[in-house]
Parts: sequence; C-alpha cells; structure tokens
Amino acid sequence: MKRASVCLTAAAVVGCTNGTPPDPVVGTGSFARNGTSLSVMSVRAVADYAFFGAGNDSYGSYAILFSTQGAGLRCSEADGLGTIEQLDISTPQLFSPSKPGRAVLMLGDIPVVMRGRSDNGPPAITIAEFIASQPPMTAGTVTITAFDDDSIAGAFTATGPDSHSTPTTVTTFTGSFDATICPH
Repeated sequence: MKRASVCLTAAAVVGCTNGTPPDPVVGTGSFARNGTSLSVMSVRAVADYAFFGAGNDSYGSYAILFSTQGAGLRCSEADGLGTIEQLDISTPQLFSPSKPGRAVLMLGDIPVVMRGRSDNGPPAITIAEFIASQPPMTAGTVTITAFDDDSIAGAFTATGPDSHSTPTTVTTFTGSFDATICPH
C-alpha cells in the first residue's frame, strides 16, 4: 500500500502510468540584452547531435531555447513556442549507431564562440554558441552549475561587436537558465 500511495502522489505531479514517458514542465530563466530584460517565461533544452563528414558518427549537443511564452507548459506542449534566442552547447563526445546515448556536461565554464561556415569539423572541446544572434556573439562564458538526466542549469555572459554601427558598438547578453531537458 505504501508503494501505491507514492505512485498516486507522483501522479499528481508528473504522471505515473506504466510505459508512458514522462512529460515534465519546462524550466525558467532570464535573458537580457545590453541590460534590458527580454521577459523570458520558459526555457527548455533539447538533446541533439551534430554530424560532421561522410560517416555515421555524430557528436552530442544541447539546444537551450529561451521563450517569452509558455510558463508552466509541459514539454509536449512547448514544441510550437517561438524562441527569442537559442544557445547551442556542442561537445566532442562521439556517438554512433553502435554507441547510442547523449552528451554529458561537466560543471564549470564553457567558452562562447562563433563558428564559421568553414568550421565543418567537430569541436575539440565543449563550446557554446548563440545561434542567429544579431550581432553574432564572439566571446563570453556559459557556466554550467547543475546537470543531470532531467535538466541543465547555468548562467552566461557573452559579447559581440556590431560592425553595422558607427562607431562600432558591443552588444552584451547576460542571463541564466534552469532548463528542463525535453524529449524530442
């Protein structure tokens, strides 16, 4: 009877049915551009893979998606949310059809870089990149403070020169995330 009550208590929070994958609630975070908050309401992470070259090998990565909508949504409901920014964390961890799994992130600092079109190989170390930011973020740090099978937490600061302004100005991103890792 004790075991059944634990399952019923858990069902009220995350669901408790045999064979049904969990559907966790998206996480939270903050995001500021040049000190101005962008009103982030939800943050989620998606485990992914990057493919390089002609082989079947892939390299583990995570996309952390910041949205101004979706507070309290379950992962299955968050797929259609628009993102204000995407932070990709790419690792040199190799995966293949014979070696499945997903990347493991170590606690600590990860450099923010901007990969160019000619950077077609896997990274030599774990790196972070803000995808499609304008201007592109070229330097900074993402600090991972917690990582497990369910979530990634951390903070970041990144900068990038806006070469379209005269004189050239620098844009700064700062923020934090406690991102639920949502299944695809």
